[in-house]
Amino acid sequence: MDDKWENLKVGQLIKINKNERFPADLILLKSSDPTGIAYVETINLDGETNLKHKQAITDLQESIYSPSEASTITGIVYCDLPNDQLYSY
Repeated sequence: MDDKWENLKVGQLIKINKNERFPADLILLKSSDPTGIAYVETINLDGETNLKHKQAITDLQESIYSPSEASTITGIVYCDLPNDQLYSY
């Protein structure tokens, strides 16, 4: 199902395909790369054109085999409030 970013809700799972644009405030659960790595361009945030690598949590990368399995994950994410610190989390 295609939807607009403005309609996303906290906790909603989405699938991003190669070369698609997406908002920065997502958590990588799984990558199509077997090592769990995804490369992200952050030019809209910091002006840099080089790709940054992001790593999925190993346990999730190894245990999610389908979108339906991803939808069964439960948990709590603790994170900083929004701020301008792009390189620390």
